[in-house]
Amino acid sequence: MRAESGKPLSRPLGSPIVLSRWETLLFNPVHLAPRLPTQDGVVIQTGVTIGPRAKKPLHLEIPILITGMSYGGALGMKQKIALARAATMAGTATNSGEAPLIPEERQAAKYFIGQYNRGGWMNTPEQLRQLDAIEIQLGQGAQAAAPMGTASWQIDDPFRKHFRIPPGEDTVIHTRLPGVNRPADFVHLVRELRATYGVPVGLKTCATHYLERELDIALEGEIDFVVVDGAEGGTHGGPTILQDDVGLPTLIALARTVRHLERRGVKRDVSVIAAGGLTTPGHFLKAMAFGADAVYIGSIALVAMLHTQMNLATPFEPPVQAALYHGKFKEDFDIEQGAEHLAKFLKSCVEEMKLVAYALGKTDLNQISRDDLVCVDKELARVLGVDYAGYPREEQHLAWTDASRTWDGAPKVGAITQEGEAVATQTSGDAATPSELCSLTFVPQDRSKRNLIATALFADGAAAVLVGGDAAAPAQGNPAPHPAIVGRASVTWPNTLDVIGWDLTDDGLNVVFSPAIPELVRRNMPEFARGFLARFGLTPQDLRHILAHPGGAKVLDALQEALGVPPHALHDAAEILAEYGNVSAATVLFVLARRLNRPWPAGEPALVTALGPGFSGELVLLCG
Repeated sequence: MRAESGKPLSRPLGSPIVLSRWETLLFNPVHLAPRLPTQDGVVIQTGVTIGPRAKKPLHLEIPILITGMSYGGALGMKQKIALARAATMAGTATNSGEAPLIPEERQAAKYFIGQYNRGGWMNTPEQLRQLDAIEIQLGQGAQAAAPMGTASWQIDDPFRKHFRIPPGEDTVIHTRLPGVNRPADFVHLVRELRATYGVPVGLKTCATHYLERELDIALEGEIDFVVVDGAEGGTHGGPTILQDDVGLPTLIALARTVRHLERRGVKRDVSVIAAGGLTTPGHFLKAMAFGADAVYIGSIALVAMLHTQMNLATPFEPPVQAALYHGKFKEDFDIEQGAEHLAKFLKSCVEEMKLVAYALGKTDLNQISRDDLVCVDKELARVLGVDYAGYPREEQHLAWTDASRTWDGAPKVGAITQEGEAVATQTSGDAATPSELCSLTFVPQDRSKRNLIATALFADGAAAVLVGGDAAAPAQGNPAPHPAIVGRASVTWPNTLDVIGWDLTDDGLNVVFSPAIPELVRRNMPEFARGFLARFGLTPQDLRHILAHPGGAKVLDALQEALGVPPHALHDAAEILAEYGNVSAATVLFVLARRLNRPWPAGEPALVTALGPGFSGELVLLCG
C-alpha cells in the first residue's frame, strides 16, 4: 500500500498493539478482613467532580466521559448529536474534539467540554464562555502533536461553514497551539483561561516519557485536570506509525502521572482523566483504582452507539462508514436509537462497577484505590506500586529481595561515622560528609524570637556515610548491618519559599523558620510518603522504624501524626534531638548511625525522611 500511494497509511480506531496489561491486575474482594463486604441495599456513590478548586467545578453523575471526537474532522453531525444526548441521559459529559462549537451538539449536551485546540476553531471568547470545562489539546495518544488536516477537496459546504474556511483552503491542525511557543506561554494561557471563565481548565497530551516535566509546567499554571491519553488511544484515521510506535502505554503513563502528582502534594486538587484503549468496566475501575478520577471512552462508545446500526454498512463496508463524516451511510444513522444504546452501555458499565464496590466493602467508586488491587506479574507490580499476588500484604518487601537478605542490585550503606567513631569499614564506595556549623549564623545584636529559638535548636555537627556494593564489610567485632538503598524520592511543594531558609542581611544570616512547618508536614507528607511507599508494596504502618531528620519536637509530632505510626517508630530521631539538637543536614545520619548500631533483621525495611528549604521533602527506603 505504501508502494502504491507514496503517502502515510491511515487506520481508524487506533492501534491493534495493546501494551497496557490490565489483565494482570485483579481486585481484592473481602469477606471477613480487613472489613466485611458492603451490605446489599446500600447505595454506591458514582459521582465525580472534575477540577475541585475551579470557581465552577464540573460535577458529573458517573465517572465515564465521552472523549474528543470532532465534527467534520471525524464524525458526522448526527453522530455528534447522539453522543451528546447519550451523555446527557447518563449524567456525564461529552467533548467537542478539535472542532468549533457546534450549536446542535451543545444544545444536546447538559455537560460539555470543549477543546482549546491547535486548529484554533474553539479558541474564541464567544465559544469558550459556553463550555463547562476547557481542555487545552496539545496532542493525543493516537497522533501525538503531528500536523494533521483535511484537504480542500474533502470539505463540503456544511463543514466549511462551521469551520469558517475560505473556499479552496485546507484545514490545518498545527504541531503547536497558536501563541504557545515556549513553556511560559502555556502557563500564562492556563492562568488567563481560569481567571476569565472560572470553569476547570485541563491539559491533554500524548502520554510521553517526559510527562513529569510537562506536568510541572502545567502545575505552575495551576491546571485543574490532566488527561492521560495513552498510546492505545484511537482516532478516526491516522498514520499507523503514530498509532503503533509513539507514546507510553496508558497503564504505565497513568501510574506515573498519579505518582508525580502525589509527590508534588497536589493530587487532591488536580483531577486525572485516563484515556486510551479503555473498553470494559474492569478497565475503567482499575484506572480509577490507580488514581484516575474519571475515564474517557471513544472507540468503544462508537461501537455501543452504532450497535444494531452497524448493519447499515456491513457486510460490504466497514462499520465506521455509518459514523465518520465522510462515511457513505452517515445520513442513514438514527440519532435517538444510537443515543439510547450508548446510554444503556454507560449504565451497564456503572452497574458492574458498583458490584465490585460491594465486593470490596466500599460505598463510593472513588474509595477504590491501589490497595484494592494485586498484580500477578512481579515486575509490573513493582513498577505500578501495587501488591504482588505471590506474597501476603505483610511480606510484600520479600518480593524484591534475594534470599531474604538485600534488595536486588541495590547499593549498600556500608559505614557511618559519628563523633569520630567508625562503626564499620568499607573497601570501596562513595562517601558523603556533611559538616554543619550552625552556631556561626548567630547574630549577637539580633534579639528577635526567631534568632534565639534557632540558636537554642541548632547545633554544630558532622557525619560521614559510605555507600558501596557487596564489598562493604562490618568492622571487626561490630555487628552493624549493611542495609540496601532501595529507592528515593524528593519533592518541593509549591509556594513555600518562605518556610525554611536564610535571609542575607548586612548583619549576617537571619534564619527563616516558619511556625507553619508542623501543619505543612501534616498536610503534605501523607500523600508524598504513601505514594512513594506504594511503589514497593508498603504503607507507613508496615515500617517499624522512621529514621527522620528531627527538625524539632513539634515537627516530629506532626510527622508521627501524618504517617499514622506509633511514637516508638520515631524513637531514634527523638533521642538524637534530645542529645544533640538539630545539626542541620548531618542530623539524619546521626539517627541512621544509632539505628545501625542495633540488630537489623534481614529483609526489614525502614524509611529515612528529611525536610529542608524550599519547602522540600526527601525520602529514602532502606532494607536490611
